[in-house]
Amino acid sequence: MHNFFIIALIIFSISINAEIGITSELPTTENDRIIGSARMWQGQQKSLVTEKKKFDSKNWNLLEEYELNHYLQADSYMGIEYDSSNNTMNIVTDLPEIIEEAQNAVDKAPKWLQPSLTNTFSLMGNYYQQIMAEVILSAQDPYIDEIAFAIANLSTQYLSSEFCNTQIFVDNAEMIYQIASELDYVEVVDYGSSNNEDYYSTTSYIKLTTDDQVVDVEVPREIYYMYIVMPKITDEIPAYIDPALEENNYNHTSNITNPQSGYLWRDFLYNHSDEGYPLLSEMLSGVQYLWDEQSLENTNAIGTINSWITSTLEFNSDSERPHQPVRIYRKHKGRCGEHADLTAAATRTALIPCTSILSYSGDHTWNEFWDEEWIHWEPVNNYVNNPLVYENGWGKVFGSVFEIKSNGNLKPVTSKYSEGCAYINVHVEDSEGNAVDGARITLMVNESGLTYDNFGYTDSNGEYIFEVGESKSYAVRMDSELGSDPENSNEYYEVTAAAEEGETYQVGLTSSQAMEIASFTTVEEPDAPEDMYKIVFDYEVEKQIITGSAIFDDLDNTGEIDSPIFYDAKNGGFINFYMTDIVNYFSMAGGFDFETFNPILFSEAATTTFYPPTSDWWYNCLKNRLLKTPILVSGNVSFYEFNVNNDDTPNPASTFLAANYPNPFNPSTTIYYQADSPKSRLKIFNLKGEVVRSYDLNTKQGEIVWEGTDERGNKVASGLYFYKLEVNKQVRKMILLK
Repeated sequence: MHNFFIIALIIFSISINAEIGITSELPTTENDRIIGSARMWQGQQKSLVTEKKKFDSKNWNLLEEYELNHYLQADSYMGIEYDSSNNTMNIVTDLPEIIEEAQNAVDKAPKWLQPSLTNTFSLMGNYYQQIMAEVILSAQDPYIDEIAFAIANLSTQYLSSEFCNTQIFVDNAEMIYQIASELDYVEVVDYGSSNNEDYYSTTSYIKLTTDDQVVDVEVPREIYYMYIVMPKITDEIPAYIDPALEENNYNHTSNITNPQSGYLWRDFLYNHSDEGYPLLSEMLSGVQYLWDEQSLENTNAIGTINSWITSTLEFNSDSERPHQPVRIYRKHKGRCGEHADLTAAATRTALIPCTSILSYSGDHTWNEFWDEEWIHWEPVNNYVNNPLVYENGWGKVFGSVFEIKSNGNLKPVTSKYSEGCAYINVHVEDSEGNAVDGARITLMVNESGLTYDNFGYTDSNGEYIFEVGESKSYAVRMDSELGSDPENSNEYYEVTAAAEEGETYQVGLTSSQAMEIASFTTVEEPDAPEDMYKIVFDYEVEKQIITGSAIFDDLDNTGEIDSPIFYDAKNGGFINFYMTDIVNYFSMAGGFDFETFNPILFSEAATTTFYPPTSDWWYNCLKNRLLKTPILVSGNVSFYEFNVNNDDTPNPASTFLAANYPNPFNPSTTIYYQADSPKSRLKIFNLKGEVVRSYDLNTKQGEIVWEGTDERGNKVASGLYFYKLEVNKQVRKMILLK
């Protein structure tokens, strides 16, 4: 595992030539060589199963329901256990538990963020879980979602390091709202607050169209959080920086300090200026719109930032090549690497989404900002919305071009910056033909020797796709925990001597070892002649989470911290579903061969029904059989009891209480009941057994909405409560969160 990505492949040079435009260290490739042509892949993608069905609940009473909204880590399972002795369901899983404070922090975060935040907490020790949980639990509206997002999406290696000062999350969020209150062209829009289940924020800005129409544009939620909120931009360590201290070129940590003597880049660039240089906040003051879709005039925000950059940075460098925007500003000089970093920081400071674009083998980097789409931009040359200027103006044909996302992932964008683009689809299989996920693919350009160009990690289908410029020669290799191909770390296969426009090269690479996948035998489903109970398992794969080492990250060079791991969502993916008894459940959980009935393999979505026999324990489980890739699964597991009347109306001679929904809840929850008499009462108790609220039921069936108040309408404290019908011994629990 320690050598999973063959770190020797990326031995970074400490001495950096001042003529290099980018500031990331170039890999040593002088001993690398091509040993032959790549094998063309002849296989087929595995087709995924979808068996979604609409469940008709007629004649069935809902007894219990669990919501699915979880990341299943590689080689993990999650499901339900049915105990026939008392007709109850319980969740079973081998996912790591998180501490109580961390769970409370997850519950405080918006629902759409909870799976990734849970995943982050589960990958940290209890000590760091406690620290990060306290930051979220002490946060106030409207900053909670911004703080929680940053913690959920930064690497656990950073969060657990000595360089992480949790005050940065609070200051970063507060600065966003402060700046928004002072600028005319942009505002933060909050959709709900932490009292709502799925609250979120974004920004809305004013733009001027080419026909001089003034329009409001709202930034998509995912772009706001990743490209404005994140306190990390590219490869720098998020920290408070002393601008007066020289930045070490190797580990880039020599100017990291505390909030009392250093600055967060968002604060420093907006509120501070050196003598003789313009203040960004003053330049942006009074600007009425983001852009006019064509010019870089100081009358719009993009033009103003462009002017600020060119007034602030000289295009030159000495031996110091800083990554921190605070230090870059104080030096007031840099090449394309420094310009791209400072531009991204200044633009995000101005609450405009911005990212960095890089061609590693082309030794050049620039930016894109978002205005209903991603727009090419390079202030040092006053380029805007002219992505082919490098090829048609400079005569520079790039290898691959990619975006460096704030979470460490690299996203291919070559087709935007090349007149002609080809595709290299790499497929990785193990020695038995199974797709291998999480394998690292390294791409080289062959121009008078091999030059490092790009890398990526295979998905659940064992595939990674490179977008590459035409006419160049490319070579690849693969490294995984199951072996490398070619075997030696300095060897590569040639894909093509000259890539042709529009061509797709299907490359097959193979590991020397096989994946350890437990085998199973399919058996008949056990009989349940009574059919008194029914378990409906309804699920779908929301995303697969591509996982790999963030090589372009300054934590790599600190000497004591492993390469940060990034997680980046991608649509698609699959999960396996099994039904089994207690003996075979433990075999499956332990990774041994087992027996199952009604399995659904390689499924992206399914609805399946199980009628449990009235003896023993039974298990319905989702299993992620992948090596590295977490799978996000959503859905519901519902437990029903048959209505013995077998008609459309509930049994008037029975009483029934359903599980309240939602649970936990804030501010209200709904309780469905069925009573013997329309004169029954439903009572709600606290932990002391005191009745806090009671309801006279005027119908034999219906629902009660409890808003967390007592008989006088006063809000009750958060905590555990019980409810029951006067004529029914059944007692149910519910949790009020605040």
